[in-house]
Amino acid sequence: MKAYPIALSLALLAGCSSVPSNDLSTPAHSVDSFYDYQLYSPQGSEVSLSSLPDELKSADVILIGEWHTHSGVHRFQTDLLKQLANNNDKLALSMEQFTRDKQPIVDQYLKSEIGEQMLIREGNAWPNYESDYRPLVELAKQNQLDIIASNAPKSFVRCIGREGLNYLEKLDSNERSFVAKRIDTSSSAYKDKFMASMHHAIASKPSANMPPN
Repeated sequence: MKAYPIALSLALLAGCSSVPSNDLSTPAHSVDSFYDYQLYSPQGSEVSLSSLPDELKSADVILIGEWHTHSGVHRFQTDLLKQLANNNDKLALSMEQFTRDKQPIVDQYLKSEIGEQMLIREGNAWPNYESDYRPLVELAKQNQLDIIASNAPKSFVRCIGREGLNYLEKLDSNERSFVAKRIDTSSSAYKDKFMASMHHAIASKPSANMPPN
């Protein structure tokens, strides 16, 4: 599986197709406000949004980290999803903003079986859903893209934190499906980098009403 991180956790799942292009010459637009953003290659050169679909065609998973509530970041997420949806019909949007047990609620909303207020209420949407994540969900709905509710339920995460992974043995088969099948806690460069980013998030003291990264 090929995973492409973009310096911006949403994940866009895309089917493989052609070999990515190396042409990133189109300049990125300027940043004039907190609603704007710029994209850069690993080499530090500016990248245009329009070049990304070709660059990401061979990716199975596109990982997009985010700075919660930053308007420019959320605008980028929607812009990128729109670009990818226009260029790839094998696309799904995975969102940590909904927990796995709420997948039926998300599916019902995408099928127009329930309204938005029920999605927000019964799906336990984040407090900033309407301002930051609604555009993504509506774009996915408009383009008939699947949305994957990817986060583990908070109560399970809390209990695992207190009791360790042995807590999973107390769950029935349905409850167990709400947590990753395989959990690797061994040391790795990825884990070290992730933990360092979590310490940074804690130091920045996010709002008490906002779920952690």
